[in-house]
Amino acid sequence: MVTAPIPGSLVYGAPNQAYSTELSAPEKTLTFLTDVVKLDVTKYNAKLVSHMDFPSDLDGLTEERVKYALESAGSKLDVTCRFRNNALVYCKLYLLEGSPLFAQPSTNSLDDARGLLDRYQTYSGASYIHEVKGMLDTVTEPKPMTTTSGNVKLKISGETYTYIDWIYTVNGIDFDRNRIHFSFLNGAFNSFRDDWDLYKIGSTDVNVSEEEAIRTAREHAQNYTLKIWQNEWIEVEFNIVDEPVEVEFSTQPREPDTLYPLWDIQLYFDTLYYGWNGIKVRMWADTGEVVSVTATGGLAGPPDGGTPTVPPNETPLGGSTGKTGLDPTPLLIAVPIVLAIIRGVALYRRRKD
Repeated sequence: MVTAPIPGSLVYGAPNQAYSTELSAPEKTLTFLTDVVKLDVTKYNAKLVSHMDFPSDLDGLTEERVKYALESAGSKLDVTCRFRNNALVYCKLYLLEGSPLFAQPSTNSLDDARGLLDRYQTYSGASYIHEVKGMLDTVTEPKPMTTTSGNVKLKISGETYTYIDWIYTVNGIDFDRNRIHFSFLNGAFNSFRDDWDLYKIGSTDVNVSEEEAIRTAREHAQNYTLKIWQNEWIEVEFNIVDEPVEVEFSTQPREPDTLYPLWDIQLYFDTLYYGWNGIKVRMWADTGEVVSVTATGGLAGPPDGGTPTVPPNETPLGGSTGKTGLDPTPLLIAVPIVLAIIRGVALYRRRKD
């Protein structure tokens, strides 16, 4: 079984270069680019653009963000890195001109990923990397695929960009906030993220089935009060159709650093009501507790019982109980104004050309 986040605890790897307090975050960034990414930093003029540190949104963790501008003859890129408790957990290259200058040529994204994992394990001292890397041994080409071994799901996706993700999974539940991620652009390194041991696992129990979640969502939706502002608050009667129903199962933080299974149930109205096209109900799958009931709005409702052509934007209406509403008038006014501006800019450019 793969070493992974232990339910009820948060484990970090052994101290190493990644966790060293002797080097500053900007110094660690250049070290990571040189030793792990194998970017030939010596060929660049490296300028530190920013270095910010602030409390993380996770309880008790600190976070730093570093940005470098790298420029060389024929190659120009920005680099951003993120550190959590002194450990580098994220790095991304933003190519502005030419191609990145690597110390060794890229072969293909799979071989590069293997090499990156080897070097990252040396850099970070993370014990779980060896077992995670072993899952690539059975993969022969970087084509879309998904496979699971023990508590790890390996997922490869994308075309121009190749995405390789290792996701922590248990009892068939993907805790996808806990993952290792690489992306490659045309076979060359583009980004890296290691959130493998970021979150604790609060529960792997799914005590509410999909059918029960939909039934509960319908009950709460029928009791929902939709209000709109027309010089005063007025209640709007609505009808909810049987289909379509969109169901999403995920894991989300209930406490700042602990994940639990969650149902998202999207129900739709039979037509648009002042810009609102349905109701979304969220509930914890382990306890059945309803988290929120909110109206959703969009520019188009579900045509002929199908899925809306424009994804609905969730709009909270009065907190978790969802008993109040908002005035959609500003949205309805803003859309034609924006369209008019776009037409005006296009006309101006046409005349200028």
